[in-house]
Amino acid sequence: MFFSEIKRQDLDKDTVFIIYGDHESKLGRKNLNLLYNYDVMTEDIKDETDPTYVNLEDYNYDLIKNTPLIIWTSDMELRKEITDVMGMWDVLPTVANMFGLEYNYALGNDIFSNNEKIVVFPNGDVLTNNVFYSNLKDEYIILKDEAIESSYIERIKDYADVRLEISKAIIVHNVIENEGEYIERK
Repeated sequence: MFFSEIKRQDLDKDTVFIIYGDHESKLGRKNLNLLYNYDVMTEDIKDETDPTYVNLEDYNYDLIKNTPLIIWTSDMELRKEITDVMGMWDVLPTVANMFGLEYNYALGNDIFSNNEKIVVFPNGDVLTNNVFYSNLKDEYIILKDEAIESSYIERIKDYADVRLEISKAIIVHNVIENEGEYIERK
């Protein structure tokens, strides 16, 4: 409806809309279960015997909470769906690359690039296209039928640690502004 109205008023020419929520729904397990497993026809909660039942155990609760990134333009030639994982940190490099903008600071990666897709959560959990790593439990689940070596897990844990340390430095110690002042003094 929104985009139809934008088109109707001819506001879609030379325009790109970027829509991204800054967090997932924050629904607890009980409410997420209602969202996915409530049967409106029977007014009951589905159980495991129902083929449409969504299991929220074994990290599925964490994996099912997605926040989409929508980049919309009326230009039909630009239609593409990215199914790789991505996070909030990836929005800046993606948008900057789309518009040819330069940027000095980004923790994420352009989602259209061929680099490995890694999402780091504030609690240290890590999601890639291959695994979900739980920092709290120091364990992981494999998301594809591919063998995962322990060195891969160590590498993504190290990657997450560095990104979280940088994020903390930016937020707590304002290092970007302070670095800019340092460079200007030189």
